[in-house]
Amino acid sequence: MSTTVSLRRDGDALRVSGPLTMATVAAAVEPGRAALAAGVRRVDLSQVAEVDSAAIALLLEWFKRAGAPLVIDSAPEPLRKLARLYAMHDLLPFAGAASAAEGTPRGA
Repeated sequence: MSTTVSLRRDGDALRVSGPLTMATVAAAVEPGRAALAAGVRRVDLSQVAEVDSAAIALLLEWFKRAGAPLVIDSAPEPLRKLARLYAMHDLLPFAGAASAAEGTPRGA
């Protein structure tokens, strides 16, 4: 399994791959902030296979800095479970979520 996280801009999306864990998220904070400042409005997590609570903290930081509606696409189920466990599921704008509140872009 990869020990680094990779971020790639693709139009209005930031495609994230690799693990989002305590060992990797520090390297993703600033590049993610820069991408948001440059117009990213979607975060694609379809290539993220491993998460821990640090992933929640990273996404909350990015959401706080977005300044415009932000949607999290293809969040892995373990991340959604952590968000529910920490009562953060209503704060994080997950697309395609079971509840309407999770799928509504923030700031919309």
